[in-house]
Amino acid sequence: MLSGAGGLKRVSPILFALTLATAGWAQEAYSHRLWQAADGLPSDVVQAFAETPDHALWIGTTDGLVRFDGSRFRYYQRENTPALRADSVFCLTVTRDGTLWIGVEGGGLVRYRDGHFRAFTALDGLSNNVVRAIFEDSDGLLWLGTDQGLFHMHGERLVRIDATDLIPELSVHAITQDRNGAIWVGGTSLLRILAGRAQVYRIPLREQSQRIKSILQTTDGTIWVGAVSGLYRVAGDRLEPVPQIRRTVRVLRQTQDGTLWIGSIGSGLYSIRSAGEPVLFAGGPPSKSILNLYEDREGNLWIGSQIGMERLSRSAMSLLPLPGSPDADFGSVFVDRDGSIWACSTNLYRERDGVMRKEVLRGLRGVTVRNLLRAADSSLWVGTEGSGLFRRSASTIEHYTTAQGLSNDFIRVMLQDRDGSLWVGTDGELNHIVAGRVSIVHLPSPVSVMALLQDRNGDLWVGSFSGLFKLHEGHWVSAPLAAALRDTTIWALHQDADGTIWAGTNRGLYGESGNAVTAVTTAQGLPSHFVGQILEDKKGGLWINGLSEVARFSLAELRALAEGRLSRISPRVYSVSRELDSAEIYNGIQPSGAFTPGGDLLYPSNKGLVRIQPELQAALPAVPIIVESITVDGRAVPVAGEIALGASTSRTEITFAPALLGPQERIRLRYRLDGFDSEWQEAGSLRTAVYTSLPAGRYTFVVQAFESGVESPVAELALPVHRLAPFYRRPWFILLLLVLTVAIVMLLHYLRLRRMRERFAAVLEERNRVAREMHDTVIQGCSTVSVLLEASDSLQGDQQAATELTALARRQIQNTVREARQAILDLRQPSTDEENLVDGLRQITETASREFAQSVGLEITGNLPSLSRSCIYQLLMVTREALHNALIHAHARRVEVQLKHDGRTVTIFVKDDGRGLPPELASGSEAGHFGLQGMRERMIRLGGSLEIESRPSSGTVVTVRVTDPARKGARTEL
Repeated sequence: MLSGAGGLKRVSPILFALTLATAGWAQEAYSHRLWQAADGLPSDVVQAFAETPDHALWIGTTDGLVRFDGSRFRYYQRENTPALRADSVFCLTVTRDGTLWIGVEGGGLVRYRDGHFRAFTALDGLSNNVVRAIFEDSDGLLWLGTDQGLFHMHGERLVRIDATDLIPELSVHAITQDRNGAIWVGGTSLLRILAGRAQVYRIPLREQSQRIKSILQTTDGTIWVGAVSGLYRVAGDRLEPVPQIRRTVRVLRQTQDGTLWIGSIGSGLYSIRSAGEPVLFAGGPPSKSILNLYEDREGNLWIGSQIGMERLSRSAMSLLPLPGSPDADFGSVFVDRDGSIWACSTNLYRERDGVMRKEVLRGLRGVTVRNLLRAADSSLWVGTEGSGLFRRSASTIEHYTTAQGLSNDFIRVMLQDRDGSLWVGTDGELNHIVAGRVSIVHLPSPVSVMALLQDRNGDLWVGSFSGLFKLHEGHWVSAPLAAALRDTTIWALHQDADGTIWAGTNRGLYGESGNAVTAVTTAQGLPSHFVGQILEDKKGGLWINGLSEVARFSLAELRALAEGRLSRISPRVYSVSRELDSAEIYNGIQPSGAFTPGGDLLYPSNKGLVRIQPELQAALPAVPIIVESITVDGRAVPVAGEIALGASTSRTEITFAPALLGPQERIRLRYRLDGFDSEWQEAGSLRTAVYTSLPAGRYTFVVQAFESGVESPVAELALPVHRLAPFYRRPWFILLLLVLTVAIVMLLHYLRLRRMRERFAAVLEERNRVAREMHDTVIQGCSTVSVLLEASDSLQGDQQAATELTALARRQIQNTVREARQAILDLRQPSTDEENLVDGLRQITETASREFAQSVGLEITGNLPSLSRSCIYQLLMVTREALHNALIHAHARRVEVQLKHDGRTVTIFVKDDGRGLPPELASGSEAGHFGLQGMRERMIRLGGSLEIESRPSSGTVVTVRVTDPARKGARTEL
């Protein structure tokens, strides 16, 4: 659970000045801030403090444990932290390894380490759950004090060490170690334990008031003991009471400056400095019951009380209330030549010997003084609220009113001319007093005069409610600055060491150098638009105040701004209203600010005189910047290492803050996302950077912290940010896409080459097919005709036989022509009509037997399946080629053709008894024999096989096989 502490909407922090009880202006100043339940604490009763290495302050309250980072609270209670078995946290200790130990009233001991809580109970050796004190000694041993017993921590177990012969039984409230290594334990008694033995100290009072609440050894070696009956010092073997403090002393703390702070129950806060006596802290915390005190690394003093948590921080600002005027109606402040300070308020006050006292001027009783001026002749001019003007010299008093010629009896500003005359601005018009005579100098616009300045040239500048005017040798003249500020209220005028005329207005600071006018507004670094007074120090600084703050500007930066070499300046800002009980600086009557001879600044306010001591403004300590949270698209992500943003991320919020427990008003933060932002962005009070639609890439988120008025950063945070690209823009995807593109191009090239090869193979196959068809039809037919004609010629003596052979040749030519035409038709449009293989074989065998007058037999075995015409045609062509080879080339006397079908395979055997084929022809290795080559190609197209077994003089067997011819394979359609 989170809650803001600073700038809450519900209740503003209470702020007021605290000073040590020392007289005069030498007092040390503190700013004070109070947090209560209304400001975010779970309870007003604050009992313990501890600071962990991450600069977080841990706070123990009666209603839970709190982590505070300087601006926000995070709660740990029973509801969200099971290890906390009770809510009242009584004591806290951080050991050297950074572990936080928590003592809970009724909840025992709890350890917080690496983000995890761990409770120690009776199972771990703890016999009492009310833990009052936790202490780590110089050897790293952890001591634990409870309402019933003293314990050591050994590993993960607690061991009780009291209630023995060496250490008596006691209830423990305080544990510490002195410089000699002895452990001091306080509770129902006071023990000094060394080498395992205890020395008992007794307080010389009645038993019920002996309970010890706190023990501390200061840097001078003194052992201090806080008890129910008061404060004591250890003197030898006895306790010596401190008579000034007789109330219960709950806590003792020595701060870095050597001050001993004493928190009592019922009497408030005391301090002892430089071996002095206890002094009640003047104007201290509102609570009189101090439960705990703690000094953090930054030097802030934290006070736990019954009404909340308070922080005391050393400050350069202090507030001097005026006696008898809790709510001053201020006029002005004036520093006299002798260094005394005058405060013109409801009453007139003067500081003497560091003390402000009421002052009643002779002859002015009952007159309300607005302002003062010490003239060159040492006379004192007194401006009043409706009573005109007085001049007091050593012997006389002169009084000027409207009866003597003044334009108005309400005096706002006075200025002595170089010639000794006096210029007086009133609530109506400008007056000039020369040798006691008053004359009214009419303005171009007759209104109240707010500010007067005589420049180095002797010209008079007049600031009024309706603009700026310049008087030169008795005439009103134009000026660039006056023209720029027409109809603007002028509150202050000043000429700096370089001669620039500066005007403080209700809309910013304006300067004229030469004929150029420079405007300094909030856009250029001004804390507010209102500028009520302008003062210049001896170190080149210009002090400007508004209603609630004072800022110091560097004149060098202002010059750079005027010359365009700088776009924004960084003043050192003193927030008066935040640190000094909502004090508001009064403006409108001059002088409304002044330097003391020592260089301090004084301003009138509704709470008294505000004093700023610039030399007390200590430099900020090392202020690390932490990232409080990272939200990506509304979802919180861990704050660790690099910020990794997904490709779909649309909104990223980074919240950061300085790890500063003290006042953060002096800190200015700016940020930039290197690689994306072109300029630095001022963080303002939100301290959250928001980025939407961030392009993919690597960036560095940089935050810089500046102290007000300091140009170089006091701290810097750099956090890497990586926005992932969409997958289609990532290198692996681009590489994959490139590889795929190359692969596709190569595949397309391969497919193109393959298609070209297939086309070439198809063309080649078609050529071979045409060659086969020509061979098996035309060439075979012509060969048969040629044989028949040769036989006819050889039978010239047998005319009838020759005539028959000639007729047979004629028929063969007709058959050849028919077969050629059918082959051509099949080439153009292959037929799928089925026909009978057996009939085709019979026709082939009969024709061959008749043509060659040889015996050709045909044997058929098995039931043949239905075959396509194309398949039958191919088988017939192969069979005919085998018959022709046997009859023509092998000179066979008998040829047998066998057709078999075993249910799966169709086999055709062509057997002859001829002289056989040469081995190279049978194997198909010899080129030029197209018949055998065509037979093999046809069987390949059918998906079948062709086997030739031939032996010289033993005949030849040609075997043709087609497996599973019912499939009617696609290749037969080619």
